Amino acid sequence: MSAMMPAGMPPAFGSGKAASWIPQGFGQMPKELSALLRVAAHDLYSGVDQFGESHFDGDIVAKALYHPDDPVIKPLLEKDYLRTALWQYGQWDINDDGELNGSPASQIFADAAWYATGQSYHDQLSQAPVRKADLSWEALNRPNVDNNTVEGFQVQADWLGLNNEEMFAFTNWGHDMLPGQPPLDDGWFNGSSLVNAQSNPMHPDYKNTNSVPGLKNFANRLINQDEQQYGELNGANLHGWFVDAMFKTFFR
Repeated sequence: MSAMMPAGMPPAFGSGKAASWIPQGFGQMPKELSALLRVAAHDLYSGVDQFGESHFDGDIVAKALYHPDDPVIKPLLEKDYLRTALWQYGQWDINDDGELNGSPASQIFADAAWYATGQSYHDQLSQAPVRKADLSWEALNRPNVDNNTVEGFQVQADWLGLNNEEMFAFTNWGHDMLPGQPPLDDGWFNGSSLVNAQSNPMHPDYKNTNSVPGLKNFANRLINQDEQQYGELNGANLHGWFVDAMFKTFFR
């Protein structure tokens, strides 16, 4: 792990490079793909059906038109590059098969994992089912939860069919590649987000990591497992948990 910073300095942000197990040339995503990954993840968080489940279904584009202040929608509208990615996601979704059904999400997640680690899940995710968005007025007005709160995090996990640890791995994996500008993360996939989520109040997982029962211990367990197996924190165990959670969300 990184050396301790002097008092008053921001927390350390990992090694500043890809983990040693990741092939050379991988470990960092283009900003445009990172934005699309965030949109696709928020599409998953957006909407709960009559069975209490959320899916990749494309409804986030329609909900953004009617509920811009929704906790899942609002963060995507606060910056130009995220707004652009949201509309690109919607156009892609409509143009590829003529309907909103979240169809771009499988390629976006596969591309993101490939850029991050050099591992391809394209063939498996291409087989994932798609679900047509419910654009009824009732569905569009069904509120999303704020998964940056303890209660919202746990409700969201339940809607996705994940336990709290799987939900944490799913979100923290993507945050491990936030743009390489502290005070967020170093921009590479290397497990540094497991440290920053505990110690950096500006990290998007900070509140939940330190408030949802068991998550801080889980983050430390992943760190310790990396160090025991590889002699360093490198994100390998976080990645394993993420892949399991990713397939659960796509193939329910």
